[in-house]
Amino acid sequence: MIIDFHTHIFPDKLAGKVIDKLSDSAGIKYYTEATAASLCESMKRAGIDLSVVLPVVTKAPQYKTINETAKQLNELYAAQIEKLLSLDPETARSFRLETPALLSFGGIHP
Repeated sequence: MIIDFHTHIFPDKLAGKVIDKLSDSAGIKYYTEATAASLCESMKRAGIDLSVVLPVVTKAPQYKTINETAKQLNELYAAQIEKLLSLDPETARSFRLETPALLSFGGIHP
């Protein structure tokens, strides 16, 4: 089994805007549309069996939305994508490992 253990994707409605901004600021061309579907297409072309997606929460208000989206993607693409739960430093201070939200994720990405 071939696993790509460090990938990032965005919700379809935000991906185009975000990936353009990141590409411009880094001066690096992107090769997928940064959506779950484009990641799966890229995986198929490269012979990758599973991708671990690392969401990034940079502000506490993003926590709920980002992780709800991650949970939905885990359900839709269960055979191809594993998304980790993301915590920002503020949320992490009060997070308990037994929190039910963690149960549907394979781990935590700080």
